[in-house]
Amino acid sequence: MKRERLIKRIITFALVMIMCCGAGTSVMAAEKGNSLPDGWTSLGLSAEQLNQLNSQIQPREPAPGLSSIQITNLTVDEKNEIHIEVKVMGTARSVLCWCNNTQCNENYNETVNIVSGNRVIGEYRYFHTGIYYSEAVSGRTIHARAQALNAMQPWNTLSTTRYFTIP
Repeated sequence: MKRERLIKRIITFALVMIMCCGAGTSVMAAEKGNSLPDGWTSLGLSAEQLNQLNSQIQPREPAPGLSSIQITNLTVDEKNEIHIEVKVMGTARSVLCWCNNTQCNENYNETVNIVSGNRVIGEYRYFHTGIYYSEAVSGRTIHARAQALNAMQPWNTLSTTRYFTIP
């Protein structure tokens, strides 16, 4: 009876160790020169360049608080859908975007991190507009608006707006 308990405890311990050790995954953010996801093209509406990264930022520092939000570009994916590109510097709790007063869904699969050393200091986020790029929409004006809530105190909200004319 004691032997069976001992075997059960050993098996339980082994399973717990396997679950704990196997649950960890390694995620690495690639530093990209181009902020667009693979397969996407820019409509050429802005010449936004990444700022010089601060070489004095230590990798073990906490993530920075929200410092800025910008609507940087309109982009077109491989299906010709137009997306609004939003650049968020710092850590945001939530980011929302509107196109012509209609809230856009975020494309969570295409977020691109802005990295300094081993630390993510910002990100590019993309939002579906539901508008597909074609000659029929050429010349149409898009009113884009975005807002982000700081993930740390103070719980301030930053917002921005920008108008685009589709080429």
